[in-house]
Amino acid sequence: MQRITDTPPQSFPLTFLPSQTFILYMSLQTRSTQWRSWLQLIRLPNLLTVPGDPLAGACLVLALRGSDQLWPALWAALIALALYAAGLILNDCMDLEEDRLHRPKRPLPSGEIPLVQAATAAVLLLLLGLGGAIAIGPATATIAALLTGTILLYNRYLKNIPLLGSLSMGLCRGLSLMLGATAVGAPPIPSGLLLAAALLLVLYIAAVTTLAAREHQAIGLGLKRWLPYKVLLLLMLLLLITARDKALFSLLPALIAITECLKITRALRGVPEPQVVQASIGSYIRLLILVQASLCFVQFPIGTTVGVLLILLWPLSCRLGRWFYAS
Repeated sequence: MQRITDTPPQSFPLTFLPSQTFILYMSLQTRSTQWRSWLQLIRLPNLLTVPGDPLAGACLVLALRGSDQLWPALWAALIALALYAAGLILNDCMDLEEDRLHRPKRPLPSGEIPLVQAATAAVLLLLLGLGGAIAIGPATATIAALLTGTILLYNRYLKNIPLLGSLSMGLCRGLSLMLGATAVGAPPIPSGLLLAAALLLVLYIAAVTTLAAREHQAIGLGLKRWLPYKVLLLLMLLLLITARDKALFSLLPALIAITECLKITRALRGVPEPQVVQASIGSYIRLLILVQASLCFVQFPIGTTVGVLLILLWPLSCRLGRWFYAS
């Protein structure tokens, strides 16, 4: 007869569970930290302000032509996202030594993201954007090449030259608008309403970049802080001149942008702390979504739909701005 014993069968070594759980937890935490670092590197709140540039450019062209074929502009929006993210990564790569002094907690100076990985990601994004633009057509490829060249020139040579640096940063936004315009058939050289809209984006971002130039120092901004507000007043004037009938709805997001811009400008009076300036720069950039929406509203009905969707992105971008820096 088989002998029956009370010896339990061999079981899973429970004593190892705490250590294994801890290792798994630390692994997940590391991955979470890496993802957050990458999202910080590409300025997640700012990314929501990018698709509206080419979409606005496309809507302006479609309004002039009486068409509603917006689909090619969606590809242009993806191209703009790739080139924009590449530019931000290259900016931090070039500013690594300065960030080690003034912004040591950022992803590159803190070592959370290796420099080689960041540079590789930037190059791949540039190639992806250029390849996508070539697939759309020669006009879009031309604009994408100009945009890439401006990004490289700004990060390597122009950013420390006060006027040229600010204008080149603004030019990136103007060219981003032209990505969408050329995607729906516009020539690479803008004119009329399209040219005016592109210049507005150039001037607005140039004004914001001027304020951000010394954001890590507690200094008075003086009358310069009114520059973004004045550009938005020009936007309102442009819309009053060009918008007709249903397109008059475009005045609403522009008016909201002007009101919010006035609040930000007032917060920068005196000698604001660097944290206040940095937060204000992020707020200024996010107002671009309302500017883009107002330009989209010029085309009805597709442009109006796109404008409404862009307006819905604005509070989301503001929310993300609480967790990720945008300047």
